[in-house]
Amino acid sequence: MFNFLRNRLNVVEALREEAGLKKNLHERSLRRVPDLQKIYKRLQTKRLTLADLYKAYCAVKAAAAILSELQRHFEDERSAVATEVASPLAECLPKLKKFEKLCEKTLDDEALVEGEYRVRPSFDETLTELKGKIDAVKKSINQVRLLFQKRLLIVFYSIRALWLFRLESSLDC
Repeated sequence: MFNFLRNRLNVVEALREEAGLKKNLHERSLRRVPDLQKIYKRLQTKRLTLADLYKAYCAVKAAAAILSELQRHFEDERSAVATEVASPLAECLPKLKKFEKLCEKTLDDEALVEGEYRVRPSFDETLTELKGKIDAVKKSINQVRLLFQKRLLIVFYSIRALWLFRLESSLDC
């Protein structure tokens, strides 16, 4: 127990001394790491969503960058950071490659850009059909929106013209 605490304190001290590393890790990688404990609890209770899977995928991608940064700053393999953080992370990352590939194969990149979490339509014929229907509905909604905007502009300019006419009429009196 005391070895664990001593090792942890050594890691904290080593990271504290490396101000540049701390800033780089935070700005480049750690911001992208979600609350993994929360995701794990959802996995245990079988309430995991596609958004959670995507967040876990982002954490795996960030972990590679974190490992690279740690290895660059702590080249001595005997350092506390190398033995307590970098080495276990290096052992873990290859095991997560299948998960990473699965997410890349399964998650719909186009939907992610729009802030939606969906399975890639090419994954299943039914999903392909649903994607076609969704696209048709979105197109229809966009057409109605444009028509509404045009009609709203016509009403606005009609009201403005009427208001100007009344203003001119009242000035003539």
